[in-house]
Amino acid sequence: MHTSLLREPADVTLSDSALSNASSRLNALPVAVYEWYVDADGSTGFLFLSERLEQMPGMRRDALLADWRNIPVHPDDRADWLASIQAAVESGSDWRYSCRLQLPDGEIRWVCMRSARTATSSTRTVYSGVVADITVERAEAEQRLARANDLRRLIEHMGDAFVEVDQAGRIAGWNAQAEKLFGWSAAEALGQPACDLLAPSAPESRSGSRFLRALREGVGELGERPTELTLQSRTGAELHVELTAGSAAPDAASHLALAIRDISERKAAQQRIHYQATHDYVTGLPNRYEFMRQLERTLASDARVGKGGRSALLFIDLDGFKCVNDRLGHETGDRLLRIVAERLHMLVRKTDVVARLAGDEFALLLTNLADPATDALALAHKCLAAAENPDPAIARVCRVSASAGIAIHDGKLGAEELLWQADAAMYIAKQRGKNNAAFYTPGAQTMPGVDALAGGAPLPACEPERLRALRATQLLDTDPEELFDRITRVAASALGVPISLVSLVDNERQWFKSSCGLTARETSRDSSFCAHAILSDDVFVVQDAAADPRFAANPLVLGEPRIRFYAGVPLHAGGQRIGSLCVIDTVPRLLPHKDLQVLRQLARTVEDLIALRSAAAQAAAHLNTLTSLSGPRRVRPQLQRDPLTGLPDRLAVEDVLRAHRSNADPGRTAALVLLDVDNLSAINENHTHVTGDHVLATLASRLRHHAGPLDLAARAGGGTLLCWIDVPAEEVQRHIASLHALMNRPVYAGGDALELTVTLGYSVFGRDGEELETLMCKANAALRHAKSQGHGNLRAFQAELHKPRQRSLEHELRSALARNEFSLVYQPKVDFASGRVSGVEALLRWRHRERGMIAPADFIPVAETSGLIIPIGEWVLEQACAQLRAWRDAGYTHLTMAVNLSARQFHDEALVARVVRLLERYELPPDVLELELTETTSMLDAQRSIAIMQELRAAGVTLSIDDFGTGYSSLAYLKRLPINKVKIDRAFVSDVEHSAESRAIVQAIVNAVRCLGLAVVAEGIETLEQARILMADGCGEMQGYYFGKPSTPELCPLRTCYQAG
Repeated sequence: MHTSLLREPADVTLSDSALSNASSRLNALPVAVYEWYVDADGSTGFLFLSERLEQMPGMRRDALLADWRNIPVHPDDRADWLASIQAAVESGSDWRYSCRLQLPDGEIRWVCMRSARTATSSTRTVYSGVVADITVERAEAEQRLARANDLRRLIEHMGDAFVEVDQAGRIAGWNAQAEKLFGWSAAEALGQPACDLLAPSAPESRSGSRFLRALREGVGELGERPTELTLQSRTGAELHVELTAGSAAPDAASHLALAIRDISERKAAQQRIHYQATHDYVTGLPNRYEFMRQLERTLASDARVGKGGRSALLFIDLDGFKCVNDRLGHETGDRLLRIVAERLHMLVRKTDVVARLAGDEFALLLTNLADPATDALALAHKCLAAAENPDPAIARVCRVSASAGIAIHDGKLGAEELLWQADAAMYIAKQRGKNNAAFYTPGAQTMPGVDALAGGAPLPACEPERLRALRATQLLDTDPEELFDRITRVAASALGVPISLVSLVDNERQWFKSSCGLTARETSRDSSFCAHAILSDDVFVVQDAAADPRFAANPLVLGEPRIRFYAGVPLHAGGQRIGSLCVIDTVPRLLPHKDLQVLRQLARTVEDLIALRSAAAQAAAHLNTLTSLSGPRRVRPQLQRDPLTGLPDRLAVEDVLRAHRSNADPGRTAALVLLDVDNLSAINENHTHVTGDHVLATLASRLRHHAGPLDLAARAGGGTLLCWIDVPAEEVQRHIASLHALMNRPVYAGGDALELTVTLGYSVFGRDGEELETLMCKANAALRHAKSQGHGNLRAFQAELHKPRQRSLEHELRSALARNEFSLVYQPKVDFASGRVSGVEALLRWRHRERGMIAPADFIPVAETSGLIIPIGEWVLEQACAQLRAWRDAGYTHLTMAVNLSARQFHDEALVARVVRLLERYELPPDVLELELTETTSMLDAQRSIAIMQELRAAGVTLSIDDFGTGYSSLAYLKRLPINKVKIDRAFVSDVEHSAESRAIVQAIVNAVRCLGLAVVAEGIETLEQARILMADGCGEMQGYYFGKPSTPELCPLRTCYQAG
């Protein structure tokens, strides 16, 4: 500090010598330093001012040294400033004051002045002090204060309860919503331990322990994400809440701020939804999904504690249930199921599980059995007694009993295997007569039609699964491929044999994907050596077929190609043995070990090739489709081929229909034939679903072999097949008649002839229409007419049979709006990265006053053709906009509303004006309305479609192509459309979690669409794993039953947060 006048003269020399260094140090400080005196006569002034003062706005050192009152204190602050100085001088205390300075140019600065008395004599008192410019700090403090006040006002008026907790874990803040939620007033709550808010059961939970830890240690992991927690109200009632935690102050990490949202209603709704998803709606028992989940959990628990072998599974199947449904109606059938379910439930312990798997099938999981075999058999007989004629009224018409299969868990089986064994045992019981129980016995004949081929090799135990895996490869009846042919040539050459084959064993034949040295493409499975090779993973070798009793009389041994030696290595796909790589010689021989190794290695190469072909070839095919330079082509779903029959699905027919339309030959006629197996449910009932699948596969094989070079066989769904026939005009009737006769021949299963009938209905291209949906609709009408006249009939479409129903529906549609029979339901769309519901899709429903719910697929085409779609569509748009307005008023300002437009509605001249008018009426931002068009709609009159889209885009509306992949879009065409989004059809994602090839296809499509700068939306999401996969592949927005079914506005889960897990 500068030398004081109070010091003695002897010290002056020393002080002056140090003054220079001291001044330098003072000038380097970030604040101005001063010394100020007060004399006994009242005179005052500065003794010293550091040079830093000159750098402060408005301060001049020479002026202040002349008169300290020249400090430019704001006039409004000056009087108070002088008074504070006077008071400090009189009291002798330290002085601190903050005030405003007013600069000559009018600018206002804030400074803080402080001083302390450092020396006193009889004539003078000296003060040392500092001056700091605090303008920036003052502004920041005012901003913090304003924010704090805003936050306080927000907290008091927010919809959530807000609780502040101090470092001692006691409540320090409590808003009005907290009073309402918990029942305590602020006066009662403040100062109370925050841990008292926890429900008695909560501390044991993971979220409860995190909450208690946060009260002790600070936010920690409790602040990472919203936490669901159970708290309690003043009355002790449990409250399900969502709690968001943060630090109440930056400098007090353990000072908690808690935002608490009551989610009791949401939890109740979730529990209802979960119950509906996991329980059978008729009986209230767990459904198959829930039963398998509990079974897997039980088996895993048994394995952990070493309790394998103490559980059993009972499979109960009702006999006579179909009679009840057919003769007394489905309501009576449902009543029977409820009675049986209640009786079964009463027989088991609380630790056991009773479930309804499907139809009339029940399963019982018995755990912790002292003697599993004895206890399970005793309970099985009780179950049979409980199910026998449980309702006297039903018993007077139909005799009801049951069959029971029992499987004992050996500690090694998985859930699916254990259930399969119990199911198989149930069929053993049925074969013994009704009202029987049986244990699973390995190797026993358990299912009719799955024991052996007449005169051929035994069928594998998993034959249905094996056939599904075979057909999933999509190899059957495909063209030769050089990579497969190269392997068979190498095999023949390396092992020195004349014949080598890649043979795929179908249900009635073996078909050669590749053959070296053999011209035939297939043989009967009865005579197939490869049918024996697929029975185990070992190499199947026959050194001399003529000396082997299994093959000595085989036609392939006695006749061409006169097989004497055979060696085959099984080929695997989908976890099943689907065929073999084999070598054949016409003379007996041995197979050296080195040749065996070569054959095995080549077989593994074939398996790799099959897997790569399924993934890479399909993905490449889809990319080629998307990027085709030859014009628009269909983007085929990956589920093009049905896994049971190996046939393509109905969408494949559109390709041949389009080809026929483009290259129509006047001398040829095309027809669309629908073939439906009569009473397939009875076949499943009396002979098991395996036999039903065998029937469908056999009929599909016949249909495929009957098809001509321009024909196409496909599966329409259920027990219905379809066939596109393209033949000379004069042969169409004969061709369909011969197909009818072929399909009505008996089907052989397990050596028994199944007498069945197949009904056919067909429509003719041109005469009955030129679009697939039209032809399908009319062929279906012909099929219904044929069935109404008996089973096994054949009928062509007749217009007079179709018009009355359509006219009736059209008439009722006209009055449906007036009767207020239409309604909208909404399905959420979710941004999966954030877990937030980003929008909804509005879906139309019609509840007829007499006929109940009518499917949109039934009435939308009628509305479209009659023109009624215009007023109906206008009503849909208005209702959707009104609902979105209501949601925005409720705080959901981020939501978008998607509405589907039909082709006729889209091309209506008044559409754009109508949309703009509705947006203005309901005060909606244009981009929150998303209009969805199908690919087909966008391609009708392409130039006009693009012009309408451009008008809508100019109005700010969001446009989306719906069901992408079910029309004829190419990337070149898609690029022309002024759209924002592409919505991928559910067929592309339904198998993505189980199939590598499906995943490859989805990735290709998503990447291709995103390359155009378009957003991608996926629909049909049913599992969490599907959602995770699609998000990883670049698809952020999704909808489907996993996130929520279409529901009323009140039940739409807009506040639900979905997590990627």
